[in-house]
Amino acid sequence: MCHLLCRSIRARTVVEIGTSSGVSTIYLAAAVRDVGIDAGEDGLVIGTEHEPGKVNIAEKNLADAGVDEHAEILAGDLLETLPPRLAALADLDRVRNSGDFVSVTVPGQGGTEISMKV
Repeated sequence: MCHLLCRSIRARTVVEIGTSSGVSTIYLAAAVRDVGIDAGEDGLVIGTEHEPGKVNIAEKNLADAGVDEHAEILAGDLLETLPPRLAALADLDRVRNSGDFVSVTVPGQGGTEISMKV
């Protein structure tokens, strides 16, 4: 679903909060790679992960899938590791209420929040 959504909106930059082992990151990176090929420019997924062991696993999985050049995993607290312009986006209430984003929560296992800048 994430891959199709990113392809359909022609996403070139994606921020993923909570990369874990990188499974969803693989799909996101493949989508921004494909969109970038079509647009003639590179895309990038910026993932965040608080647990160092998971960062290593995610990076290996991305490399094994051949999409590691389209993803960067930032280890540590996302408010400290994300660039300032992206860290401001990590406040979900701000994103939901800003009028600059459209957000939906996909149900299941606590839900997945998907927000798109309009």
